[in-house]
Formats: sequence, C-alpha cells, structure tokens
Amino acid sequence: MKSYWIKRIVRLLVLLLGVSVLCFVLTALSSTDPAVYIIRRGNLSPTPEMIAQVRAELGLDQPLPVRYFNWIGGIFHGDFGESVFSTNEVAEDLARYFPQTLQLVVLSLAEIIVFSILLGVLCAAKKNKLTDHIMRIISLFGICVPPFWLGFLLLLGFAVEIPIFSVTPAPGIVGLILPSITLSFPVICSTVRVFRASLLEEMHRDYVSYLDLDRLIANSSMTQEQRLVINLLMQGWTETDIAETRGCSRQAVCRLLRDGVQKIVDANNAEWEGFARKRLSIGDPPIPSMCFQGG
Repeated sequence: MKSYWIKRIVRLLVLLLGVSVLCFVLTALSSTDPAVYIIRRGNLSPTPEMIAQVRAELGLDQPLPVRYFNWIGGIFHGDFGESVFSTNEVAEDLARYFPQTLQLVVLSLAEIIVFSILLGVLCAAKKNKLTDHIMRIISLFGICVPPFWLGFLLLLGFAVEIPIFSVTPAPGIVGLILPSITLSFPVICSTVRVFRASLLEEMHRDYVSYLDLDRLIANSSMTQEQRLVINLLMQGWTETDIAETRGCSRQAVCRLLRDGVQKIVDANNAEWEGFARKRLSIGDPPIPSMCFQGG
C-alpha cells in the first residue's frame, strides 16, 4: 500500500512538471510580446530601444531554461510574478478570484451529480423509447460542441435575444448560472450515457430478479413449502437436488412448483409478465417454463 501511494505521488509530480514546462514554453512562443504590451499600455509607441530595455527589466532577454528555473524558484518561495494585464501580483489576483471560481466549481459539480442521476434513471426507465432517443441526440450534441461555443450560444440566446441574464458579470448566484451550465453540460451529456448503461446492466443482474420475485411471492397466497422450493430453484438448485434433499419424488417437486407459480400468476398477472420478459431478455427462462419443462 505504501509503494502504491509513493508511485501515485511520483506520477503526480512528473505530471505537474510536464504541465509547467508545456505552459511555460507555449507562453514563451506566443506572438504577443509582454514588453510591447507594457509599452503600449502606457500610450507610447514602442521602439527597439524601449522594447530591449523593458525585456531586460523583465528578464526576458535571458535564455529560456534560465527563465524557467527562475520562475519555478519563485513559485517555491511564494512569488508567482507580476501579471502583465492587471499589473498586480499574480498571488493577489489568485486570492481575489478564487472564491468566485470555487463557487462556480461547486455549482457545476452539483448540476453534474443531480442531472446525471435523474436523466440517467429516466433514460434507463424509457429504454429505446422517444425520451431515450431525444436524450441520445442531446448527449451527442453536448459531447461534440466546444464549451466556449456553448457559452457564446447561451449568452446569445438567454442574455441578448431573451434577456433573462446579463451579458456582463452579475453579482450572486444569478451570474454563475450560465457559466456553470457551460461547464457542466458536456460532462452531464457523457455521464448520462455511462450511468444509463451501468443501470441497465445492473437491472439484469440476478439479485434484481430475486428482489422482483420476492415481491411477487409476498403478494401471493403460496404455502411455506412452495416458497421454499421456488427460492431454491432460483438459487440454482435442480428439481432432482430439491427432491433428494426433501426426500420426495421429482414429480412432487414439480407439482409444488406448478401450484406455486400458478398462485403467483393469479395474484400478479401483469407484473409477472414483465418479470418473465425481463428473464427471457437476458437468456434465463422464467419459473413457469423451468418447472413445466421439468415434468
């Protein structure tokens, strides 16, 4: 167990290192020169001399590996540098926007959990019906559409055409509804299909059939002996095994089965047909065919 956690921590550190290198290299290869941006922000016309001076002040004239290790070293000391866009310390900007980001994440996660379960159960209950087909199309759309394009469509639809929300950030939870939907919708569309498939698979498990049968037996007027024989049969016993255990003939066991099943059918006619169809759909015959085939 200890070696497992050590491996996981090492993999996490390697992943973080790789992400930091990739982000730093992509930022360095960006077409936007921070020095030019800073000069233009002061309403000045950048000249080569001014650009070289600003780059020297920012340390951008140093080799890329040196800049990377200086940046990593500053992070370990709590110095994330200065933002080019806000001119504030990066740590200050992170502390300022972290509460709103956390609220957005929590709201999106809540939407994913609630709607994935509800829609997954609905699709499983309406398998291959109109509701399931509609959800399949919506899920395909949600998985394929890019989140940034989805956010634009939501703003266009519910902030411009139908002004329910505001285009600019609004205070409170109202301002988080559209962003949270943008984040949660693609995830919901994928998890609904996974949850539906898992739920349908579990519904065909033997323990679900046993629960259905127990409920049907409880609604009937079967004797205790008939209940025992049917429960043993559902657990995998054959008529011969039951007869040998109880010291009676196989024909007597089949008669008990026939009488007991008939009482179940009489008391639960419609529900029994559904149970039998479920058993046949997964390759297991319902009890009537098993006991009648047995003699």
